Amino acid sequence: MPVQYKSRVEPVYPEEARLTKTGGKVLLHLIVDENGMPKDIKPMTHLGYGLEAAAIEAIQKTTFYPAMQGEKPVRQRIEIPITFLYEKGKLPAPRRY
Repeated sequence: MPVQYKSRVEPVYPEEARLTKTGGKVLLHLIVDENGMPKDIKPMTHLGYGLEAAAIEAIQKTTFYPAMQGEKPVRQRIEIPITFLYEKGKLPAPRRY
């Protein structure tokens, strides 16, 4: 049985990416260990503007059901695409200093 989501955390869209109207897909490679925890998370695409960091942070907080080999949980390398879509007109409110 392959890895499956147990609890999924959605990424926070970085303010810098919103202000520059930047979006795109971040592809992450990682290992899900025998306990369902994500390890060795690496971005395979680089969009900048904090998008990779936001994707990694969300996956670090996500838990999985580990892959199973027979009845034994095993480590498995997977890839996860995370898409950030810029929505026109949904810019964050300006900050006061």
